[in-house]
Amino acid sequence: MVMKRFLRPIATVALASVVLGNVAEGAIAQNKVPNSPHGQVAAAPVRPPASRRSERRSRPADDLPPLEVPEARPQPDPTPQQPINRPGMVPEFQYRLVVSGSSDTLLQQVRQVVPDAFRNTIGGNRVIQAGLFVERDEAEAVQRQLERRNLNARILDINEGVVAVPVPPMVRAPASSSGSLPRIPSGRVVVVVDPGHGGRDPGAIGIGGIQEADIVLDIARQVAAKLDQQGVAAVLTREDDRDVDLAPRVSLAERVNADLFVSIHANAISMDRPDVNGLETYYYLDGQRLAQTIHDQILSTVDMNDRGVRQARFYVLTRTSMPAVLVEVGFVTGRQDAARLSSPAFREQLADAIAQGILQYIQRYRS
Repeated sequence: MVMKRFLRPIATVALASVVLGNVAEGAIAQNKVPNSPHGQVAAAPVRPPASRRSERRSRPADDLPPLEVPEARPQPDPTPQQPINRPGMVPEFQYRLVVSGSSDTLLQQVRQVVPDAFRNTIGGNRVIQAGLFVERDEAEAVQRQLERRNLNARILDINEGVVAVPVPPMVRAPASSSGSLPRIPSGRVVVVVDPGHGGRDPGAIGIGGIQEADIVLDIARQVAAKLDQQGVAAVLTREDDRDVDLAPRVSLAERVNADLFVSIHANAISMDRPDVNGLETYYYLDGQRLAQTIHDQILSTVDMNDRGVRQARFYVLTRTSMPAVLVEVGFVTGRQDAARLSSPAFREQLADAIAQGILQYIQRYRS
């Protein structure tokens, strides 16, 4: 979901702990080289109003005033009575604080209290998400701060409006059915594949409750596996349902000295606009040829609306030193896209097309 605004974080008011070490270790263990996430440095007026994404992808880099709320207290393991149903979900968080609406003005007002607030779609409604909390009194403390600014904030159960898309375990993908994936000499190229969101940040939530984080993780895993098979060292910024902030994604890409950075997201808009469907691909400076190559390959492989290749100042695009792109693989709020993104077969098609595009770019411009 831009997401939604291209790649940026969930408002974590209570508890935030990013564990990235084992991701890097896993990459090294597989002879992969690390670096880069999704997001924005400063909101750029590049994306059309009809496709606003979660500010998790595109939170401005400039620091905003910190939120003063009670420190999150540890939560015991969930019992059957606790509403934790989503596989892999961080169990500590029980409540979500949202403000109805999604305008730029409203978002800025909420960010005066919660700097990391971002747009989301919950239960079919566009909202500003202002935080996740372990205990209700913590959510109520922030709710009172928002209400003092005449902002109508609501506290929701963490699972309200959320339905997980089953994500199969990570396995090495079989050879492409087309048999046309080019072989790249081993050890020559390192590509960081970045599935957006994860953990306590589900990203965009669309028709039927499908979650962006689950969809893009499945696609990214398959892309990495296909690249590995063709001699490219593929490094995932996350291999399971965990929360990874934007800066550590970029840091990983730099540490592994990546040659390319490819962030994968799913888009969202109001549930009142199921007619909005299609593919969008973003770059900032030197990623234009990579973006166009991947974009064209996807359109030649699957039947999707072409919403274009665009320039944007997302965090993971502006902070990475290598060519970087962000691919929005469709709208979870779109009638056509949501149905297809829910299909494992369609996600495999997308993964094959993205891998094809990356390999074509490497052959043309980095050989």
